[in-house]
Amino acid sequence: MKIAVDYDQGSIAKKFMRTGDVRIYDFRNKKLIYASTTTPLRKWRTDWAGFLESEGVSVLICWEVPENLRDEFKRKGIRLCEGVSGSPDEAVRLFLQGRLDANPAAE
Repeated sequence: MKIAVDYDQGSIAKKFMRTGDVRIYDFRNKKLIYASTTTPLRKWRTDWAGFLESEGVSVLICWEVPENLRDEFKRKGIRLCEGVSGSPDEAVRLFLQGRLDANPAAE
């Protein structure tokens, strides 16, 4: 499973893709294989759902996603966990434990 977090200077970004940085965590059997921070190429800046799909991401943790993009993530099979702030590592850990306090209306 790959989990992406909208990332800004060590925390979950407060404005969707403001910096363009995404932290991607790759797990196998709930064990972290790798985590990396990436800035997608310019061509992806208008297709965030396409970028995450191309990376094999199945979950996006973020503060919020603009309303007009939610359906695109859903069509790509990417689960949204919105309303999350703070440490990306902690948010991912809580998600894996089933304890992430995310906005249920956005999921």
